[in-house]
Amino acid sequence: TSLFVGSVRCVLRDRHSNMVHEGNYTLVYDFGGGTFDVSILHKEGNAIYSGGRDIGGYDITMKIAERLWTDAIGQYLDNTEESGEYDDIDELEDLCDELIDSFPNQMHPMANHILYQRAEELKENLSAPKDRENIVFYIDGKKHIETIAFDAERLNRIHNDVLFYVSQTIEESKKLLESQGLHIQDISN
Repeated sequence: TSLFVGSVRCVLRDRHSNMVHEGNYTLVYDFGGGTFDVSILHKEGNAIYSGGRDIGGYDITMKIAERLWTDAIGQYLDNTEESGEYDDIDELEDLCDELIDSFPNQMHPMANHILYQRAEELKENLSAPKDRENIVFYIDGKKHIETIAFDAERLNRIHNDVLFYVSQTIEESKKLLESQGLHIQDISN
């Protein structure tokens, strides 16, 4: 049994095909670019069988989008309270709570699309993000744009959100091993 970090496609290419030996199990762990897949390959004759679980890049992107969304709405609330634009702060807080709760299914379609794109870009560039990002949302049909600065605290929160999914990949790998009647000790380099 062997462990390979990379994609199943890479393992099956000629240069790695010797990693899958007759009767052995190869665990393929692929986490990168915002996606995660884990598979166990088993060779019998000329056939290679695969079983796997995945945590898609969509999950990670949506977690980042949710963080951007709640930060933008919170910043809007703070800025609006300071400006005195609303007379009834309780009404404003309720409105902002509704906006946060609208994520993602009840958001304005254009705001949802733009937010998803921004989150996808941020996910791909977590090690070197832009200094700031514009988040678009609508209140009573009026377009609002909040510029979110990526300070160390905000980036740490986003990294922690992503690390949650890394821990999920470990759990999913264990579940896959168990479903195949294998244990982590069965995997060796």
